[in-house]
Amino acid sequence: MSAIDKNIAVNLKRFRKIRKLSLDMVAEKTGVSKSMLGQIERGESNPTVGTVSKITEGLKIPLTELIDEPFEAVKIIENRNIPSYMELENNYKIKIMFPYDNERRFEIYTVEIQKNGNYENKNGGLHAFEYVTVMSGELTLQMDEREYVIKENDAVRIFSGESCIYHNKGDSILILNIVFSMLPMDYKS
Repeated sequence: MSAIDKNIAVNLKRFRKIRKLSLDMVAEKTGVSKSMLGQIERGESNPTVGTVSKITEGLKIPLTELIDEPFEAVKIIENRNIPSYMELENNYKIKIMFPYDNERRFEIYTVEIQKNGNYENKNGGLHAFEYVTVMSGELTLQMDEREYVIKENDAVRIFSGESCIYHNKGDSILILNIVFSMLPMDYKS
């Protein structure tokens, strides 16, 4: 079974339950037999384009709502399973917890910076904000030839239109939680 077939199975069942529709009711609205709908929901059938079209038209839902990856009310991201990008020269490690996508318009990642290490944010020119929370240690932020010190459990918002450097001048690992948020082009602060 393909990923799209799995998505259709889960989404059709979820959509039917949200609308409190029985298989008989969906069959009546779509012209697809109750047995075929049941097979689709159980993942026992690979529906044709014609069948999918009948379902979307009959239920008046967009095709993307049926074939996209199912929405999960709770999605656990196991930190130990997330690969990290390591930069040895500047002594930092990045783990992307939730990667950026165009619909969400944000990304969440953690950065660990070793003692005397630094991480250069090269988002210059992007129309975005970064919301940085210092989880452990003390951050020295260098931006526009100025330095800002952000202490543990404090946070800072940075406009990503400018490049900046995150320094760890402390004696322990600096851990940052960063939410990167793209702004609409017509955003005015």
